[in-house]
Amino acid sequence: MMQPDHTQNLSGGGSALGAAAQAIVTTYRQILRPLPPSLSALVRPLIAHHSAMFGGRDAELAALDAFLASPNHPFGLLVAPAGIGKTTLLVHWLARVQRKQPRWRIVFVPISIRHQTAGEQTALSLLAYGLASLHDDLDCLLTYDQSPDILRDIITVYLSYPLPARTKALVVLDGIDEATGWAVGPLCAVIPQSGLKIVLSARQQANADRNDWRRHVGWDAVNVKFFDLHPLKQPAIAALLRQSGSPIVAYANNPAFVEQFYRVSAGDPLTANLLIKALISGQIEPESLSQRPRGLEAFLKDWLETLRARKGEAIEALLRLCAAAYGPLSASDVQALAPAFFSTQNAIADAVNNDPVARFVITAGDHTYAFCHQRLREVLLEQISSPNDHKQLQQQVIKDGESWYATRNQPLPDYLRQYWVKHLAAAGQWSQLRHVLTEMMPSTGGDRFIQPWQTARFAVEGSAAGYLSDLDVLWRYAEEQGDLGIMLRCALIEASLRSRKHHLQPELLVQLVKVGTPEGAWSAAAALEVIAQMPDAALQAACLKALLDHGVNLPWEQALEVARAIGKDGWRAAALTALAPHLSPTDREEALAEALAAIRAAKKANDAVRKYNQAYRANPAANRTAATTDDHAQSLTNLDPLPPHLLAEALAAATAISDQDARTHALTALIPYLPPAEQEAIRAESLAITRAITRHSFRIRALVSLAPHLLADAQAQALDTALTTALAIDDDGLRSYALAQIVHRLSPDLIAKALLTVRSSTGNRAATLAVLAPFLPITEQDAVLTEALTATRFIDNELWRAQVLTRLAPHLPDRLLAKALAVATSIDSKQYRFMTLTALAPRLSPNLLAEAIIAALDFNDEQSRTWVLTTFCPSIAPDRLIEALEIAHAITAEQSRREMIATPMPPLPPAEPMKLLAEALAAAKAIHIVPNRDRALSNIALYLLPDRLDEALAITNTITNEYIRSSVLITCARYLRPNDQMTLLAEILATVLAMPDAKMRADLLIELAPHLPPTEREEALAEALVAAHAIIEAEQRANVLTNLVAHLPPANRAEALAGALDAATTHTEHRARTETLTALAPQLAATHRHNTALFAQTLRRLARHGRPPLLNDLAALAPWIAALGEHHRQPAVAALAQAIIATGQCWG
Repeated sequence: MMQPDHTQNLSGGGSALGAAAQAIVTTYRQILRPLPPSLSALVRPLIAHHSAMFGGRDAELAALDAFLASPNHPFGLLVAPAGIGKTTLLVHWLARVQRKQPRWRIVFVPISIRHQTAGEQTALSLLAYGLASLHDDLDCLLTYDQSPDILRDIITVYLSYPLPARTKALVVLDGIDEATGWAVGPLCAVIPQSGLKIVLSARQQANADRNDWRRHVGWDAVNVKFFDLHPLKQPAIAALLRQSGSPIVAYANNPAFVEQFYRVSAGDPLTANLLIKALISGQIEPESLSQRPRGLEAFLKDWLETLRARKGEAIEALLRLCAAAYGPLSASDVQALAPAFFSTQNAIADAVNNDPVARFVITAGDHTYAFCHQRLREVLLEQISSPNDHKQLQQQVIKDGESWYATRNQPLPDYLRQYWVKHLAAAGQWSQLRHVLTEMMPSTGGDRFIQPWQTARFAVEGSAAGYLSDLDVLWRYAEEQGDLGIMLRCALIEASLRSRKHHLQPELLVQLVKVGTPEGAWSAAAALEVIAQMPDAALQAACLKALLDHGVNLPWEQALEVARAIGKDGWRAAALTALAPHLSPTDREEALAEALAAIRAAKKANDAVRKYNQAYRANPAANRTAATTDDHAQSLTNLDPLPPHLLAEALAAATAISDQDARTHALTALIPYLPPAEQEAIRAESLAITRAITRHSFRIRALVSLAPHLLADAQAQALDTALTTALAIDDDGLRSYALAQIVHRLSPDLIAKALLTVRSSTGNRAATLAVLAPFLPITEQDAVLTEALTATRFIDNELWRAQVLTRLAPHLPDRLLAKALAVATSIDSKQYRFMTLTALAPRLSPNLLAEAIIAALDFNDEQSRTWVLTTFCPSIAPDRLIEALEIAHAITAEQSRREMIATPMPPLPPAEPMKLLAEALAAAKAIHIVPNRDRALSNIALYLLPDRLDEALAITNTITNEYIRSSVLITCARYLRPNDQMTLLAEILATVLAMPDAKMRADLLIELAPHLPPTEREEALAEALVAAHAIIEAEQRANVLTNLVAHLPPANRAEALAGALDAATTHTEHRARTETLTALAPQLAATHRHNTALFAQTLRRLARHGRPPLLNDLAALAPWIAALGEHHRQPAVAALAQAIIATGQCWG
């Protein structure tokens, strides 16, 4: 059936009107050029429909032009009642801008239910493609993930990115009120930039005026130009008639006709449009206008009466269906819902092509029908559709959905896919809705869990947006009912989908081939191309096997190429094995030979045996496991026992591995599974192979791995061989590394043998002795450590000398520490000397530690000297503090000196307090950078408390920074007499209240409040709460409010907790968020144990961060969840556990 030509069938023979409409359609070809065919096909009928008849809007066009020219308003908002002509106005204005001002690049996004662009995926794709073209980034956009969440981020980046040179951009989103299952929200709330204009239009509703829409889109803080659109005045009606074409144009200059036309239409553009079409078609005679009642409702009522008189039952049935349906109906939907009238598609075509019907019903896409305007649907719904009609349609849709869901083996009809959930919700079938949307079931093959409805929608739509829109219906119901279990499950599902890796799972790939997307089903060849590009070898094998299991007829040569190209041996073997039965005899033989070769050539033994075990077991479940588990190396000792008939094959596969090290590990892992009679032979073979390994480190590792599986004598022999191999290495460093791998398994006799061998060797042996010493008898350790330390002095390489000394440090006896310190201080390299000093410091006596520090300070680099002092000063003996302070005073770099002065010191020696104080103050006051000086002075002042209060106060009063000074004074006030304390606290309070920075003010008020009298304390905490709410940065606001809650009276805690929770869930750094939630949870459990609304809001926000962060956050909030469940008598914690398990089976 041909789609009606909306640019021609309204012209009534008037060539001027047809030419004007066609000119607009042609203009939009340029605007829509960036869109892929599937998206432009949705928009073109909308353009054609709204381009045919237009007039009387000169003032509104001029206002839009002025907005475009003005630098004062980056954003425009058009809010007007339904049917007033918003879309038509914007369509004509954009065409005019495109023709007259070509420097403006236009991005047009019509959000329309009847034209099937109201879904989130479609609308965001329209916007993303337009913006990508604007920035010449289409090629990159095609490589990005196209899920709605990602598209929103991409759109934000595009809108924020500077425009190309000499380019201006006009972005228009029309009909944001029709967004279905999602909300536009702050999508376009970006920082204005020169040359970028954004216009949004929305329907004025009883609960949403233009200010409400402004808040909804996040434009509160920017200049927004509001556009008004009112009914047409009589002169505008005359202008519209003059542009309507013959024969109506002849009446445009007749004042009486214009007056009657204006009266009947009431200036309503939709009614005027329908009247003109009726006049052109001859349905209405011009002379009859004076007898016709006023308004759209009267016009439609008269038309329906005429239709019924002509017995147009089929047409009325079609109108009734379109009015009762929530969205466009396909031809198959119409046939299924009204079989008595529409047994064939020809019957539908006859009804749709009826001239009067064509004015109301448009064909959107391929055989899909909807009213041309939402307002027509609403009026006709009242006029012709009874509540019983809607109920019947609803029952039929629900029944059809249940029938499909029971088997899920047929293609999912479009209307059912998009609106079944809405009908279930309207019918109040919430139990069934919960089952459909949240239950996880085994997949067809039983090898994994899926959520069937999500899988079905994704297979057709290519994203989770539609399913999440459906889930939101259930989630909102749960919030209204306070059902914690459903809320938690919905949150975990959404978070899991947000965290999901953006690659196709086997189940979905099968459905894309067998069911398809709106653009058609995938071909088997296309699916193989996708598999070939997957980066994960396990997923490649799993997807290929899934296609085979579901009977997809593949191009076998291409499939064999894809399988052969899988990178990892084990997964390549699994894919070739699964594919082999479908190949020709010759190819089958080659594929199986390659599969066996892949197993035998595996680099790691665990891959060789495990993949062989899983890929070739005569057990479907094992096959599925082989195709779906991650290809991580696993210990073969964790495998289930191999069945007897596979041992020979597994043993052959392990024996055939060419790499000696890998073959030894494979054979070693098989020993426990072999019959006792065969184990000894394998042990012997493994031992022989191990001894033949040429690389020392590999041979030693293999021997150590094999030893536990050998009999006692052979085990000792293997370890002896490993030790001999290690000791044969000439280089002391490599020898010590090899020996460290086995020394913990050596017997005392072998350790004694090792010591004797090392002592008799030539060359340096310090490192090897350091490895052996801790395992020697106590009586021998002292001598060996002395020998090792002596040998360390003669190591030429300073790094190696430092490493050996670091290894020795924990084991040296006290008598050797001075000698070790001498070796350390002989190292010239600053970095290596510091490494050894750090290792030795915990072992040194106070005097030795001071000597180490003083010796280390001969570096001229002040940063290094500061590092040494700040690291070791807390351990300096009191009688050496003067020396350290003198060193600090000598440091000239201000940052280094500040760090040194700020380092906590041990108690001052009684004999030197005044001298030390003078030294510290002199060093601090010499710092020129004010913030650094203030922090150093504050540390000294606090150090003097409480014994030297007057000196501390004097120093504090020299601090310039009000925040630091106030904080120190609060501490000082604790030690004053009561009267003096109150005076000082009052001064501090006045200073703090005058601080402009909200965070500083709040922090100090929290610190100050406990020391104030009750009345002043209450006022200070109230001021702290105001200041905390005023903090802009979310993480800081959350932390301050969390700290404040415990100090507040019970009446104010709920507000502070809600604010802290709001701030905590806003910032995105998950560790900080979880820490804050952990701190808040006990207080929330006590204060908000009844507040499911606050919990629902919190859960929504947390789910946006994805599954792993949500699980952490829910764990942090466990006390609150438990308290909510207890208060509302719901098993919330149990429901959470069940939801975690269920969603983990599917998406974990």
